[in-house]
Amino acid sequence: MPFHRRSRPARRLLLAAIASSLALAASCLPPKPKIVIDAPVSGVFSDAPSIAVTGRVVNIAAGSIADVLVNGVSVLPLGPGLTFSTTVALDAGLVVNPIVAELVTTGGKRKRDRATVIAGDGVATSSVADGALAPQALGLRIGDAGLDQVEPLVESLAAGAFDIGALLQARNPILDDECVVNGPNFCFYFATVDVEDVDFASLSLDADAQPGGVATAVTINDFFVALNLHVRDQVAVSFDCGLEIYADTTSVTGSFDLAPKAGAPSQVDVRQNGDVGVAIGGFQAEFISGLCAAPVIGDIVQLLIGGDMLEDLVRDGFETNLRDPDGAGPADSPIAAGIETALAGISIAGPIGETIGVDLAAPFASIGEDADGIGFTADASITSPALAPGAPDLPASYAVAEPAPAYGATTPVQGLPYGLALGISTTALNQLLKAQIEGGLLQADLTELDIGFGPLPVTAGLLGIFIPELRGGYAPSLPLVIRLRPTIAPIVTSAGGPNGELAELRIGALAVEIREPGAASPLLGVEVDARVGLDLSFGGGGLAFAVSAPAPEDVAVTILVNPIQTNEANLQSFLLQTLPTAFPALAGALASVPIPDFLGLALEPVEVSRPNGVTTIFANLAPVVPPTRIANATLTDLSPPNSKIDGAGDVQEWGHTTRLSFTNTTANAHMKGVLGADAAFTTGDEEITRVARYRIELDVVADGAWELDLGHSILGAFSLKDEKVALEDAGGTASIGAVTATAQIAGGGGASFGFTTSPASVVHALGGGEGHTDQPFSGANAAILAGSGDAHVTIEFAMTLYAKSNSNAFFPAAAGDEVAIRMGKNDTIADNFTAGEYPSGHPAFAARDIDADGHFATVVLRAVP
Repeated sequence: MPFHRRSRPARRLLLAAIASSLALAASCLPPKPKIVIDAPVSGVFSDAPSIAVTGRVVNIAAGSIADVLVNGVSVLPLGPGLTFSTTVALDAGLVVNPIVAELVTTGGKRKRDRATVIAGDGVATSSVADGALAPQALGLRIGDAGLDQVEPLVESLAAGAFDIGALLQARNPILDDECVVNGPNFCFYFATVDVEDVDFASLSLDADAQPGGVATAVTINDFFVALNLHVRDQVAVSFDCGLEIYADTTSVTGSFDLAPKAGAPSQVDVRQNGDVGVAIGGFQAEFISGLCAAPVIGDIVQLLIGGDMLEDLVRDGFETNLRDPDGAGPADSPIAAGIETALAGISIAGPIGETIGVDLAAPFASIGEDADGIGFTADASITSPALAPGAPDLPASYAVAEPAPAYGATTPVQGLPYGLALGISTTALNQLLKAQIEGGLLQADLTELDIGFGPLPVTAGLLGIFIPELRGGYAPSLPLVIRLRPTIAPIVTSAGGPNGELAELRIGALAVEIREPGAASPLLGVEVDARVGLDLSFGGGGLAFAVSAPAPEDVAVTILVNPIQTNEANLQSFLLQTLPTAFPALAGALASVPIPDFLGLALEPVEVSRPNGVTTIFANLAPVVPPTRIANATLTDLSPPNSKIDGAGDVQEWGHTTRLSFTNTTANAHMKGVLGADAAFTTGDEEITRVARYRIELDVVADGAWELDLGHSILGAFSLKDEKVALEDAGGTASIGAVTATAQIAGGGGASFGFTTSPASVVHALGGGEGHTDQPFSGANAAILAGSGDAHVTIEFAMTLYAKSNSNAFFPAAAGDEVAIRMGKNDTIADNFTAGEYPSGHPAFAARDIDADGHFATVVLRAVP
């Protein structure tokens, strides 16, 4: 018969027919026999000594069944519907208990299914349900050395949590209509005292843990307080006085107890034990305004209210107003509230949970003080915020009953002193591993394999060296994938590792499959159990895992899928030889647990050990030093010294203070000042000019390029009090010249970023009839200074302040107006001069915030990528 070439459409029809026939044939093939475990569900926890196992055999005739085994024990005869049931003993010491059901056909083929039970004894070991709190799972201890290491940081919070000015002003009046001069059976005079301004040079803190509390001493150096004193008697006397007090040192001492905060147990509540004590050294007091500063009457008042009485009044007022307002009630004393704010950084939950991508709740269970430090314990719940694709949804995690360790003054292994101990119980570690497995940890698709010659592509030819069926039935270049999928979480036990490692880690039911890329089913599938050693080290800001290679006897392999019918004994031998070398690489997949900064301080590792089974990091606390940082910042006051003339006809004053605070990346300066003048007579103007000037110097420490964001601003008021009497109307002037600002890198570039205030001046003309004027002024500017490497930077600010009280001798004869430039400091002129007072020296003047006024300078350093 002659051969005829088929047309292209005919060939397509033929190929389609063949494909359809093959698909139909495949669909007509009977389903393959298999064995199924119905109960228990894999991953279940049990504290019982045994567990019931039920299952069934499907897709096979009873006559084709040679045997059905559960963990190697026959369960024949089968029940109705080819079902089976049995009881399997559980071994709590083994932890991971595999239950393997095996079907053996009369043709010699084997089918398997597996369920994994995590066993505990219900006493020493058990489980914690997903989302439940594990008791006393986390611990934190700050020793006396740690308190010493924290003290410099708390001192730097003087402008924040320990803002003494804000604490005192919040308690106004610090003396509330209390008797200050007693008679035989009555009170001559009562006084009310309000704090108006506070300044100090520096603040230091000393804390010492004691049973039941932390003894704390806050020492304020060069303490200045401006007070308003209102005095009255019981009849008709009533007057106000301005009072300034100075003290070389002011020490506030007290005892404070720490406890979990009611209603918010993840936070620390600080309670004051009893009243504080106040000791004042180098006390001085001066009446600066009002009747107390007036001639004759002021002398009488000062005789009645002398220096010793004022010191006692101030001390008593501070002690009264720094006490806890409601004892055991919810309100805090001012210093307790300040300490509480400073300790807000003691949070075990937030920083760790956010960094490793888990939800971590860690309410404090207890906080206690003893002679050596402060101990915190917290319950913990660690869960995954979302289930990763392909990850198991685990019902619980393994729990170990462990007594809380009694941390001493030194580490338990090396006997080294430390500042802080952070303990993570075995239960909490297992919660963490569970959450990370649910988040996708340990899922891997390996396309390279190292068999002793460096990484090689995983192909049928490579694996065929060990699995002959892959060599014979597939092209050697066929790429394959070794897929790893955890079915339960790795488990840390209370035991040490098999070779002296810190802990024992049980890796159970790790599914390992060999697949063609994109294939629906594997060529081979096994589940692996292993007992390995786990070491933990602290460095680089985190707790890192190191997994040792297990001994062959500590590895078990269950073959579940074997469609290529490879020799199972040979496969077992190959896997037992190669898998142990892969386990150390799993440490890279176990996510490092980052340990956050503590109150802004870095942890310097001392020891990682496991007292009572609780994995504990012992560390010292040190400032976090960024590679690009500010160092050696200083402020030099270049202004003229403060001065005052407070005579019968000549009144003028210049007063100012400067302060600098800085961190590793910022520097902030605040200059407060007042300039005032008043011509009390019709002859002789009163004027005063001062150049307010200061310099900031700092070192930039950097390896690369950097930029300084420089800014400065001013806020205040020109306050002119019109002293017109009938037709007598003189005048006055207040002005601020250009506010200059220059920045210079030593041997390098510079910047100029001054400004002019808006407005720059206010003038009351002679006979102008302007009335009272309280004109706010402001201004600001900024610049960027760029450099590279280490550098010394000088930044200087200057402005000329001018005040003139303009009198007039004739036509009309008039004394000058009161003139003041208010920039955050009260005047101290006593002769009824009020234009420079805060919050307001006259009803026509706006009340101003004394802390918001002044000249402010900011420096922010940032590294340039």
